[in-house]
Amino acid sequence: ARWAALKQVSLSRRQLESSLIVAKDGGPASAPFDMLRTKVLHQMRTNGWRRIGITSPLMGCGKSTVALNLAFSFARNPEIRTMLLDTDLRRPSIATMLGITPTASLFSVLAGRVTFEGCALAFGPNLCFATNGRPHRSPSELMQLSQVADELDRIDAEYEPDVMLFDLAPILQTDDALSVLQKLDAVVIVAAAEVTSVKELDQCEADVAANTNVLGVVLNKARNVGQNYGYGYAPS
Repeated sequence: ARWAALKQVSLSRRQLESSLIVAKDGGPASAPFDMLRTKVLHQMRTNGWRRIGITSPLMGCGKSTVALNLAFSFARNPEIRTMLLDTDLRRPSIATMLGITPTASLFSVLAGRVTFEGCALAFGPNLCFATNGRPHRSPSELMQLSQVADELDRIDAEYEPDVMLFDLAPILQTDDALSVLQKLDAVVIVAAAEVTSVKELDQCEADVAANTNVLGVVLNKARNVGQNYGYGYAPS
């Protein structure tokens, strides 16, 4: 009942395409994210995990793009209820990428000033987003408050999502994400091909592993993956 009461939002196909969101309807372009979804889901079910973070060593790796595509890929399974929470409070981007205007910001929910229902926007019966309309002035201090864990537990208990995805701040640029990691079950690290150095990736993995489980590393923005990366049947 709580899930059904969330306000529905319509999304522009043109906006999604301009934000490189390709996993909404499936197809060859969605294949890499569908593979990621299946691997993540297997680990979640094996280990009893539900809260998965997506981060990167530095900004510009495309972590938010990966998080959104992963959310849409999960949502194509009607038996899985998925939430995507924009916890990159210093540079929130999910609302802009979706082309939506949130009625309230997630940081107001985490601070106990707004209910989750007053912030979250649903797309279809099993996918919802909790975004931010503007940056927060002191995200690290907010995320370190004990009430943030209580609010996340309350959302988890009341809405019973199968998957809670967290778009996190980059690990190496601020301590914002470090304040959240211990509240998560595992984290996917997104690295940018030809941009992220081995040293940066190693340090990011070490920082994540010191606080929670490293689920894996996604190499994003790779140009030379070959024309036959996807698999499917050509129309007759």
